[in-house]
Amino acid sequence: MRVMLAGAALSTYWLLSFPLAAEDRDALNQRPEPAQSPSQTVSADLLRHPISYKTRGKLQRAVSWMRLGKHQEAIRQLEYTLATDPSSAPYVHSLLGFEYMQTDQFTAAVSSFETAVSLLPHDAINRTNFGISLLVVGDYKGAEEQARRAQELDPKNPDIQRFLDAVVTYKRSIARQ
Repeated sequence: MRVMLAGAALSTYWLLSFPLAAEDRDALNQRPEPAQSPSQTVSADLLRHPISYKTRGKLQRAVSWMRLGKHQEAIRQLEYTLATDPSSAPYVHSLLGFEYMQTDQFTAAVSSFETAVSLLPHDAINRTNFGISLLVVGDYKGAEEQARRAQELDPKNPDIQRFLDAVVTYKRSIARQ
């Protein structure tokens, strides 16, 4: 049963992580541009955690390893990035959590996502990924909390809504048993 749950959570995780990885890659390849209109916004969390050009290159290498499916290399690169530039922690922990999930290191993933969420508390995708990692380790209440918070942060994201619905449905099915 737990294996099936983990498989379902990872399937959802894949849905949510690809946009995140693409956004990370795009964000790493571009310098921030001034807002063109009042409707464009930048998260204050991101402004609090700028990264240097050198760190951006290290993160790009890690993302390249990730895309190639070389998870251990990506983890080593991310750990090196964190060791050489501790200010990169919000971004490194988000990516490390993803890689830990890929390598079945679920407890480490929970820890990394928890750190990422504490550093970037308004990031809906980090919260969703944190919720998925909590679900996989059996913390259904924590998973639902994170899913609800992510949904509050990004109410129009259908993937987050599906994850929240799945967690609530699963909790109900457990309660009936």
